[in-house]
Amino acid sequence: MTGSYTLSQIRREIEKCDAVCSNCHSDRTFYRRSDQNMEKWKEFQKQRRVPELSLGDP
Repeated sequence: MTGSYTLSQIRREIEKCDAVCSNCHSDRTFYRRSDQNMEKWKEFQKQRRVPELSLGDP
């Protein structure tokens, strides 16, 4: 089904995404596997924060 979604709908879905490198994805997944590690992940994320990407306006 080509053209099923509008550009606006696609952008809203993309905004939900958190684009990270493979290493960060692995670390995040490890920390997310248990609730105890979630606080460690949040602190880790603050330390490795990179500027957010912007899709820009059409």
